[in-house]
Amino acid sequence: MKNKHILITLLIGIIFVTLGSLFKIMHQTVFGLSAKSLLSTGLLIEFIAVVMLFIKLIKNKKIKKTLNS
Repeated sequence: MKNKHILITLLIGIIFVTLGSLFKIMHQTVFGLSAKSLLSTGLLIEFIAVVMLFIKLIKNKKIKKTLNS
């Protein structure tokens, strides 16, 4: 997994959350989806991106030396 994959995943999550909150404020639906589902999906995608980032940090040996000292 590369850094750009993590960044792209995080950006997709941010887009979903932004659209979800916009449509929640306007009380509208998007293609039959509720704003709640957009917000939930966006937050789940952002959570996955953060987990991917933590896994990347844990596997990096240089970071381990820095954290242990």
